Amino acid sequence: MQPADILTTTTQTLTDYASKGFFNTFSTAKLSNSQATYHVRWHFQNIYELILNTKTNKLSIPVILPNVPARSAMDKDFRAFIKELSDTDLPEHRRIPSEQLKVVNKNKGLSLIMTLPKPLTATTLEQSIEKFISSIHQVFKFFLKNGNYDDYVAQTYGIDSDSFW
Repeated sequence: MQPADILTTTTQTLTDYASKGFFNTFSTAKLSNSQATYHVRWHFQNIYELILNTKTNKLSIPVILPNVPARSAMDKDFRAFIKELSDTDLPEHRRIPSEQLKVVNKNKGLSLIMTLPKPLTATTLEQSIEKFISSIHQVFKFFLKNGNYDDYVAQTYGIDSDSFW
């Protein structure tokens, strides 16, 4: 796929998510020949940035979970949770090859980066985006909820965890 086709397909796929109400809001913040930055209002009514780089074939969410110190218990648990998304026991449509997902912790903010598969077709791109969005969604619906991170949620997002879960 050409970079312009990758940008168009990604934008359309994310727009489709928004039109189905998966995101509260969606916008293209910046668009160039090789990169797009999208803003989505999503979990906890926060705005998350998604970045597509066609030069590196990577889709990322620079800060999926803020205020998480490197090498902390939460950082380690998050990495283990992301690794589980590659488990062969998962159905194919939910499984992400481990070499495609990378966790980075910079300045106490956990990032998630997906390397897009090769060869890249419109179908594999759409499937990859769906898996990436699903993995982010699972972080909020399963990792935070089941990982006893109520205090983190309350402090970081200003939400009463008793009323949220």
